[in-house]
Parts: sequence; structure tokens; C-alpha cells
Amino acid sequence: YDDNHLEWVYRLYQEPWRWRRMMALPKFALRALVHSRS
Repeated sequence: YDDNHLEWVYRLYQEPWRWRRMMALPKFALRALVHSRS
């Protein structure tokens, strides 16, 4: 059980305008991961 993760979700709920910027981060990390594998 992670308290930090819950806090992140709550903050996201409080500040919806941050969603787009935060969603771009995992996408970039995922792309970097995929490129480093191949």
C-alpha cells in the first residue's frame, strides 16, 4: 500500500489541468524504454 501514490491521485483530482503534462511523462518514459530494448 503506497501513500505517495494515493497523494498523487488526489493531487491530480484537485488539479485537472496538470493531467496532460503528467500523461506526457509516462508516454515519453515508455517510448525511451522501448527504444532502448530494440
